[in-house]
Amino acid sequence: MARDIDIVIESSASNSFRPFSTSGIDLTGYNRLVKVGNLSRKLVNIRAGSVGRRDSSDLSGNINSLAVEVDKAIGADMSRVGALVLYGTSNGSGQTLGLAKELQKRGAPRATYIGVGDLTLMPFGRQPPVPGIGDLQPFNAPRISAFRAINPFASLKSFGLPPNVDEDDFPKISDPGVQGDILENYYTRAGNRMRFYSQSPAGQNTWWWTSTQSFGEVHGEIDGGGWKNIVLTTTSDGSELARGPGSVDEGHHDSLCGQATQTMNFKAGDALRLFVAKQLGI
Repeated sequence: MARDIDIVIESSASNSFRPFSTSGIDLTGYNRLVKVGNLSRKLVNIRAGSVGRRDSSDLSGNINSLAVEVDKAIGADMSRVGALVLYGTSNGSGQTLGLAKELQKRGAPRATYIGVGDLTLMPFGRQPPVPGIGDLQPFNAPRISAFRAINPFASLKSFGLPPNVDEDDFPKISDPGVQGDILENYYTRAGNRMRFYSQSPAGQNTWWWTSTQSFGEVHGEIDGGGWKNIVLTTTSDGSELARGPGSVDEGHHDSLCGQATQTMNFKAGDALRLFVAKQLGI
C-alpha cells in the first residue's frame, strides 16, 4: 500500500529521550475522517525527549534512534509514509530539524508539517552541531547605536545585566534546508541581549548576541526556505540576578515553549487532518 502510515513525532525540550510517550497533537479531525472514510491507516504517534544518555548537546544518537523507529514502522519502505508531522521546542527544535533532514536523506516524502519553538540559537555556535543542520550560530550582528558603539558599558545595571537589543532586532540563521508543506518557527523577541566582546564572530572588540540563559542562548528567525516566522508575546517571573535556570530570560523562553507547544499541537493536527482529507478527495 502507498502512503498509508502517518508519522507524528514531537520532540520536547530537555526531557529524557526515553521512554517514548504519545505527542500532544490534536487528533479530533483526523480520527473523524479516518472513521467516516472507513480508511485503513496506521498512525505512529511519538513524543520523545531530547536529552541523550550522556550529553544533551549531542543529538546524533536521538535522531538516529527516531529514524530507526520510523523505519521499523514502515518496514523500511518510504513509499508507505503518508503525512509526516514533526515539531518540537527548545532543544527539541534542533532535534526536529535534524530528524527532518535525516528522513529526507533516507527518501521520505516532503513533510506535511514542521514546527519549531524557540529554536536554540547559540551565539558562538552549538558544539557538537546538529547533524545535517549545523551549529545554529546567528549570521547577523545586533544593531548598535552610535552612543553604545563608543560606550560599550552603557545601559548596564549595577549587577551587570547585559542590555536588551531593540525590539525589532533579532538573530537570524540561514535556511537549514528541510522540506515541508508548512514550515513554522515560533520565537520571542524578549530575552535577546548583547554583550561587548573582545573577540566575537563579528570581529574584534564588537557587540554580539547573549542572554541570561545558559551559554547565552538567544532566539530569532530562520531566513528563507519558505519558513513562516511567528512572534509570540511572553512574560517572565525569572530573576534578573540569576543566570541559567531561574533567570529572567529563561522565564521568557519557558513562556514561549509553553505557548508554542499548545499552538503546534493544534496546527500539526490540522495539517494531519488536511492531508487525509486530500487523500479522500475532499
